[in-house]
Amino acid sequence: MLWSVKGGRHGEYEQLMLDKSLVLLDWDDLGDLRQLKTRVDIEAEYMRLFPNASPARRGNHVGQLWAYAQEMQGGDIVVVRMKTRGAIAVGQLTGPYEHRADLSVRHAHPVNWLQTDLPPDRFGQDLLYSFGAQKTISRIRRNNAEARVRAIAQGRPDPGLAIGAEHQQPQPGEETRPRRRSTSPNSREMASVPISRDASRATPSPGSWTPSSKRRATRRLSHHQGRMAGWTSSLVLARWGSGRRVSSYR
Repeated sequence: MLWSVKGGRHGEYEQLMLDKSLVLLDWDDLGDLRQLKTRVDIEAEYMRLFPNASPARRGNHVGQLWAYAQEMQGGDIVVVRMKTRGAIAVGQLTGPYEHRADLSVRHAHPVNWLQTDLPPDRFGQDLLYSFGAQKTISRIRRNNAEARVRAIAQGRPDPGLAIGAEHQQPQPGEETRPRRRSTSPNSREMASVPISRDASRATPSPGSWTPSSKRRATRRLSHHQGRMAGWTSSLVLARWGSGRRVSSYR
């Protein structure tokens, strides 16, 4: 699995993570997560500590805590897009969750850092979008991301750049489901459709008008004006109920 992790709201734990070879989670209101065996247990403890949290916020946080404590395992790849250095660190977890009472940030995963100073331009734009997700802990699954990050950590180019995968990933907050192709005609298609059913009667441009085309245009204008007048008369008579309604112009 591939995980994106943040080293604090402002990157304040990034250097500690590198120095201690740990992936840290600053959520010390909660105790040892190993004591919470199920997701229901984590949710119950969260609700005890934060009773006023909205259902959406609670679900978001509980999901991240469960992923960090139970789903992240040794062998997984983690990526930290560091806010303090403008670089990206890539590591491989070497063990399960630990509760470190000896540290100021107590939730930890041991990690072997493979790279700690990768420039962002080594990664496709789709991966950078995923690394910029708002969640502290998020799993990245799209576009063969794990294999690509492993290749980059080994010094190889991003394989996704060769196939244009950077154009397949939406930005943070956008819909992740594939967009349906619109069945409505676009402007170019509509421009090719003649205004008149009879192409020979289509109104010519003013610069190419002939005396006969001007006469046709005048007759058509009079025709439409007559229809408008008939409709207006019918509406007026119907509105005020004066006599029998005359038939509209057809």
